[in-house]
Amino acid sequence: QVAKALRDNGLPPERLTLEVTETALIGQFDAGVERLRRLRGLGVRVLIDDFGTGYASLKYLKMLPVDGLKIDRLFVKDLPESAPDEAIVTAVVSLARAANLKLVAEGIETEAQAECLFEAGVPFLQGFLFDKALPADAFREKVLAEQVLRGRGASALAGG
Repeated sequence: QVAKALRDNGLPPERLTLEVTETALIGQFDAGVERLRRLRGLGVRVLIDDFGTGYASLKYLKMLPVDGLKIDRLFVKDLPESAPDEAIVTAVVSLARAANLKLVAEGIETEAQAECLFEAGVPFLQGFLFDKALPADAFREKVLAEQVLRGRGASALAGG
């Protein structure tokens, strides 16, 4: 289904990143691993969402064919005031670097959180600080409008 959707929409597989929760994988681990392998075989990227909040252990992380981790908002919401959360983020950053995994933090709502995460080495941030969740059409319009402001995408916005 994913391969068909990519073909039908003309989307290069490497432009698609799917997020899978630890909990979703644990129930049928072997089947889940096989599905992830097939997705990655297509060129699709896979991240473990809500990392650190589910049932997965480092054993599972070692066995899962994934491209990266998303640090759950549970570990972000009290930054930079929470020393335990800072320690967890630092450890996850080290783990991701050592395992050559991409890293995203979610749930960023304040500049202080964003600064703390960047200083810790988290390269990608996601949250209401940047924008609220948008329906696909609204997101597309926003991206096209931003491209026009940067001098790109005018023909796409005009329908050409």
